[in-house]
Amino acid sequence: MPASRSVFTWGNLLKTVVSLGVIYWLYLNVDWETFGDTFQNIDYYYLGISIAFFLVNQIIIAWKLKRIISIVDSNIHALDILRANFIGSFLGIISPSSLGVDVVRGYYLYRSGAEKEVVISSMLLDRMLGMITVIIAGGVSLFFIERVQEYPWLIYSYALMLLLIVAFAFSLNLRLLSTVESGVTRLPFKWLVSRLLELLQAYKLFAEKRFLLLFPLILSVGVIILRIVSIYYITLALGETIFWGYYFLIIPTLIIAVMLPIAVAGIGIREGTLTAMLMLFGMTQNYAVATSLVMSITITLTVVVLGIIFLMISPKNLRTQLKDSKGQD
Repeated sequence: MPASRSVFTWGNLLKTVVSLGVIYWLYLNVDWETFGDTFQNIDYYYLGISIAFFLVNQIIIAWKLKRIISIVDSNIHALDILRANFIGSFLGIISPSSLGVDVVRGYYLYRSGAEKEVVISSMLLDRMLGMITVIIAGGVSLFFIERVQEYPWLIYSYALMLLLIVAFAFSLNLRLLSTVESGVTRLPFKWLVSRLLELLQAYKLFAEKRFLLLFPLILSVGVIILRIVSIYYITLALGETIFWGYYFLIIPTLIIAVMLPIAVAGIGIREGTLTAMLMLFGMTQNYAVATSLVMSITITLTVVVLGIIFLMISPKNLRTQLKDSKGQD
């Protein structure tokens, strides 16, 4: 067995162990005699509102990526990006890595006519803007957490993230990119040099119009807020919630945890992180576990249904139907 394949196999095995370990921890933290009571009085009206906010959130995510790509390539249709987003979220469920969503989204955008380098650099910028938004939300949470000095790890984490923002700002400096470009040309591997130069050229196109990234950044803030509201309404549906200001720390922590390549598609890590954070800020364990399970089930079912629908519909037919409906109006 090749060494690379062996490492991949062992990596997936470790991720599976982590996922199962967290799920077992959740199992131990549930009072099974009373757990069923948390679902008896579930408010489906609030649950429907939560799902609606999730759907709007997905549309804004696609819109944000559309605005980023449009800085250098205006030929990609918004429906192609929306389709790639839902298919990526769907197939990402069965991906061994949480980054599988980006891989699938990138593949479908490339098939839609976008240049490979533009797709990669756009999605890289999308991730960076998302991390900046996570830091902003985390900074807001510091105003709501009492005795924040008792959580030094929180201060250190956001100090590190602020340094990442500075690094991102420097990465958009054209002079720095030109220096990096000249350094890349000295690398010995020609195939790697050509790929890196193409990626740098695409990234420089964004750097030249970096002020146009402000609106996608605003959309990123909207994405975080909608995720907070969506999960907040799940807690309302179950009948127990905590102070809304705490969610400005809970959701960014959840996003960062899911991005870490330590579990299979984030399974277990997503539920365990949300449960632990809700319990940290005062929610009872049964309702914390129930919130994480309802979140995962509703998101998974919604993504699966819409992902299958978009897989079955050709993007050309989708655009044609949209044009026909506009013509009839």
